Amino acid sequence: MLSGKTIVITGAASGIGQETARAAIGEGAKVIAVDLREPEFEVTTFLRLILAERRSTRW
Repeated sequence: MLSGKTIVITGAASGIGQETARAAIGEGAKVIAVDLREPEFEVTTFLRLILAERRSTRW
């Protein structure tokens, strides 16, 4: 059902996101994983989410 599809999964390094990514890969999808840390399994593409602390600014 997912064969040939490309999907983006956030939170892919652990928990539900990880299981979803693994299942999608098992179904033949190309997975773009987005998380703060790298998954411990092979994905098509990994994007590290970098959060910056927002400080007050004056405009």
